[in-house]
Amino acid sequence: MQKQHPITQDHISIKILNLTFSGFIILSNISVFFPHTFRILKSGGGPFGYGVLLLPVTFIGILYLIPALLTFKRKNHYNRTLLWINITGIIGCAYWVYFFNSSLFS
Repeated sequence: MQKQHPITQDHISIKILNLTFSGFIILSNISVFFPHTFRILKSGGGPFGYGVLLLPVTFIGILYLIPALLTFKRKNHYNRTLLWINITGIIGCAYWVYFFNSSLFS
């Protein structure tokens, strides 16, 4: 039988950060990465096919969805490794969301 450790304020803040960052990653995937990926695939990359060059960026953004979804399992709420992955994911996703929503792609 494992010994239960008491939940401290540090654990609660890790849980809140993990769930918040995961939620933002999921929202950015639903609102930006999935639509742009489908738009690029549907158009074949545009007139000259240069849109295909953005597919690796969108796929990396979609791959951050895996640790974000894993965070919602109860045993992973306090996982520091997933927290660091989600932090890098939220930084990368925020940059690319800004990039995709700039006037260049309007």
